[in-house]
Amino acid sequence: MKLLCYYVVLTMVAVALGGCCGGGTTVQTTPPSSTTSGQQLLDLKKAYSEGAITEEQYNNMKKEIIKKSGGN
Repeated sequence: MKLLCYYVVLTMVAVALGGCCGGGTTVQTTPPSSTTSGQQLLDLKKAYSEGAITEEQYNNMKKEIIKKSGGN
């Protein structure tokens, strides 16, 4: 009987400690973008046409948006 109690307590401790480790959850460091690439390009073009960014900035940012969306 004493041995059975020992195994029960040991099992309970193992289960309790196993549940403390987080279970492999991941933390997302950047929020997902809800804006489409097309909308980003339109917003970028508007910023350029209104003079908020230079032509060089426009071209660099445009390339990045296209690259991130899987384009060439």
